[in-house]
Amino acid sequence: MHQLDQLPLEVLFLITSYLAFQGDINALVRSNRTLYHALRGALYKYNVQHNHSSALLHASKHGHTHLIKPLLDAGASVRALETQNFPVKSSLSANANFHVVNDSQFGYFPEKDKLREKNKERHYALLLAAQGGHFTTLEALLSEPCPDQACTTTQLRVVLHWAIRSHKDQYVALLLDNDAPLDPASNGKEELSALGVAVEAHYKAIVPRLIELGAQPGLHEIPGPIECALRMEQREIAKFLLEGGIRQTSDLGLIHAAENNDNTLLQLLIDTGADIQMYGHAALFYAIKSGQYNMVEALIDRGANPHLSLTLIEHGGSRCLGTTGFAVWFHHLDILKLLLAKGVQPEIEDLCVAKEKSFEQAKTLLLPALTDAPGERKEDVADYVNRQESARELAPENTLEVTRSLLDPDVYDEHGNCAHQ
Repeated sequence: MHQLDQLPLEVLFLITSYLAFQGDINALVRSNRTLYHALRGALYKYNVQHNHSSALLHASKHGHTHLIKPLLDAGASVRALETQNFPVKSSLSANANFHVVNDSQFGYFPEKDKLREKNKERHYALLLAAQGGHFTTLEALLSEPCPDQACTTTQLRVVLHWAIRSHKDQYVALLLDNDAPLDPASNGKEELSALGVAVEAHYKAIVPRLIELGAQPGLHEIPGPIECALRMEQREIAKFLLEGGIRQTSDLGLIHAAENNDNTLLQLLIDTGADIQMYGHAALFYAIKSGQYNMVEALIDRGANPHLSLTLIEHGGSRCLGTTGFAVWFHHLDILKLLLAKGVQPEIEDLCVAKEKSFEQAKTLLLPALTDAPGERKEDVADYVNRQESARELAPENTLEVTRSLLDPDVYDEHGNCAHQ
């Protein structure tokens, strides 16, 4: 075999072009150092053409930064997925002298396709390098200038989210410098923006940088960063986001303020764009549920409509109740009196609830009001808001997602699990 290294390169390349398997090229390349240096380019190209850049995946996973550029020069794609019919472990190995591919490790496993498809975001070069702690390898991968070989924006986004969740300052900075997208992957409610991920991960240090870069929540991101911060008791972050011009995405912030009788937060939300006359109605129902008399009065005085209905989810089903019905359901006689005093017309259903709950005092209050003028069915909060938005011709980015129901706390079992089916 040592005589082969005396042949002209053209002849060696011609020989390798007739080799049908990567293992055959390996055997030739592994013969001696001269052949290795002469033919490794052919080995890289073969891997790219026939094994879907698996060598690049392996090099990324194990931090073999010195292999990244030659593989990219051979046409390897940074966007290659492990799901393209080969396992990540079955790729380019490395030792002190030679860097070769063992063909026997490659294979196609159709029975695992579905599992790979579900987890494909975990098996591409950028994420493998990042999760392996190979910063210089990640830098090398991100340096690929060819659009057809460079990573996708989706991959950049996933790796950025991973780095944010992991509080990897150096990695986050690198990805942001390489224009990793800050928006969610789609308009789905559960898709998070970079800002949403940072809040969820309690990564306060990166929030100012993201805002500086113009980060905003997704149009339909629920909960948005502000609402998420409030839910996770990160009050300072929520305030920072609000004062930094970050958009509220839903009425969940108002609901949080209403449930907790937090007038300071309520005023901050109003000052930074929350319109009580448009979006304070569901919050009113939550304030009633929580027995927050002063908040109920304040919301009505600020424009929340007490003449609407909301779906209450209870054991065995759901029902639509007005504000008086909610006051009866949750046994808040003082709030029921307040609502009646403010001219809210009760419904027959409210009396049924009072009987069901054995709430005699409520029955005493409701009967005269129902006798005077039986009320009509009340408009649902979401339908009312949609109608108001249409009347005002509001652009989507200026609207908030409206809460459509309230889950009765009694639906939760002793372990905190929702028992409602």
